Amino acid sequence: MSSKQYPTRFGLLPIAEKQIWHCEPALSGFAELRHFALIHVDQQGPFLWLQSLEDPLIAFLLCAPQHFGLQYGAPQAACAGGVNMLMVILPQNAAEDLRAHQLAPLYFCPNQRSVQQWIVEQAQEAPRNGSDTPPAELLAHVVPLSLDTAAPSETSAM
Repeated sequence: MSSKQYPTRFGLLPIAEKQIWHCEPALSGFAELRHFALIHVDQQGPFLWLQSLEDPLIAFLLCAPQHFGLQYGAPQAACAGGVNMLMVILPQNAAEDLRAHQLAPLYFCPNQRSVQQWIVEQAQEAPRNGSDTPPAELLAHVVPLSLDTAAPSETSAM
């Protein structure tokens, strides 16, 4: 499996073609960004980073909706076996909790390695699922990263 080095928020990472996700249409507000990698840091449980491959400064923290007690169907014209993920809003101070952008989930099609954002009017409540890992359907296309082997300067931006 050949890979190419890409600059990311975690430093240079080798990313194989099968780990590159294509976003069409582009995410709202990020028209120039079309190629991403999903990065799973081993110490960050169910969270994934959606890292832009065009701009190393752009990365979105993601989590499965069930982590927040939410569920979604699939958008129109969705692929079979797709997975919804939510962008996580990081707290600005220690007293705040993690929140999710509930009305604009991302839909990942693992077989096509495509991702699209869609807008919903309301999220559906679901039982909370405290899984410690990202959705299994995405793991074959994730860039695994261990912070134990990363240089301190590469991870200080977290």
